[in-house]
Amino acid sequence: MKKASLLLAAWALVLGLTSCGKNELEGECECTVALLDVPKELQMLDENLLEQFEISLELENIYSEKTMDVELTAENDFCQELKLQPGTYLIRYSYAGPKKLIPVEVEVKQEKIELTREKPLAVDVLITNKQEFSDWVWKNTASREILEESAFSREIQFEGQMIDVTRIAEYVAFEQKSKIPPYEREIITNAEKGVTIVVQNTNSESTDWQECELIKITFKKNNVIWGQGAFVGMDVTKAVHAEKGLYGEPYAMSGTVLAGVGYDHTYVSYLDTMNGDKLTLEIAPDGNYISGISYEFKVFE
Repeated sequence: MKKASLLLAAWALVLGLTSCGKNELEGECECTVALLDVPKELQMLDENLLEQFEISLELENIYSEKTMDVELTAENDFCQELKLQPGTYLIRYSYAGPKKLIPVEVEVKQEKIELTREKPLAVDVLITNKQEFSDWVWKNTASREILEESAFSREIQFEGQMIDVTRIAEYVAFEQKSKIPPYEREIITNAEKGVTIVVQNTNSESTDWQECELIKITFKKNNVIWGQGAFVGMDVTKAVHAEKGLYGEPYAMSGTVLAGVGYDHTYVSYLDTMNGDKLTLEIAPDGNYISGISYEFKVFE
């Protein structure tokens, strides 16, 4: 009992110190941090994508060297009202993400601000790739054609184009200098596009990867839409629910069964019993979204 009381007291002290540190910069000076010129395409995004998206900044008081993190989200309309101690503050960094879901780049107009009690100030955040972002949104809007495709049609919408997934190397550049040894497999990744392929050399001699058999492909960025509408960043409950999900009851599950507790990834697979193709949706550890889509060809062979 005494040991438990000591532990509780220790936790109370830690929480108290954390609370004090968090409030050290709070004061009477008004400062508004806001995203300016919000593009209409941001509001076009899927609701679950918007929930994952945030813009973060760090303010540092140059005298005390204390910092404060500021988060702009859809929930606060990308605007936050702060009340801080007077002084000079540096904008240490700004970031928008996660990039694999929403490719937005931001910058802050001011490098530093001087806060006083008499004059409210604003910190203006701007999107620096508005045109590229707008184009990306329109390209990643599901077309009627992809929504009407089945999960195993091998047709996908990639960066706005309808393509055969087996021809992905025509749209994504992969680099592999050495040849693949006889009967070996090789994993080749294009990190910029978030696409990984696995190829199998079925020959008795070393072979260039382009001549090997494509056996698996994985997408880890929000630039692909699968048949019936699955995409990286999608709400898990809409994708993998046994009754209401896109593809019905899964064939198998792997990884951790503790989906959504931050422990590890969970993988939910669906099988085409006709040709043996397997589609796998990867669930992020926090359970908030689909973090990857993999497709394997003829797994029964």
